[in-house]
Amino acid sequence: SDTVRSEVYFDTVRDLILGGRWEEARRALDDWEVDFPLSKLQGAFPLAEARYYKGIRDWNRAAVILRAYRKGVEMTNELPLAMGLELEALAELNRADAMDELVKDIRKRLATHPVARQADIYARRVTRGGAAPARRGDEL
Repeated sequence: SDTVRSEVYFDTVRDLILGGRWEEARRALDDWEVDFPLSKLQGAFPLAEARYYKGIRDWNRAAVILRAYRKGVEMTNELPLAMGLELEALAELNRADAMDELVKDIRKRLATHPVARQADIYARRVTRGGAAPARRGDEL
């Protein structure tokens, strides 16, 4: 089924990213997009693609993808992870303006979720110009 095939793409891309195999991960993302063109708008694809850009340190592309994802969904299981990744990307870019908007959205939509505490930490560090906080495990 399409769901199973999409999950296989996700697992493949995740494993390639975790293994630092960037060219193969990009090809797998491209194949995934061709086979499931609408996946770019929802589900795990945007998160996998953002993780790819995070891995190659293209923080701007990661931030753009994650913002579009966040703006395009009301609530999904992946939203807290997406918001956490977006926080990280904006901190790396030292984008206090965009960070303020994201933190407000997190407080509104996920006030009691741990990502809200993470948002406060990132926001303080970015506005003070400090480094991003230490990261927990790199789960995809």
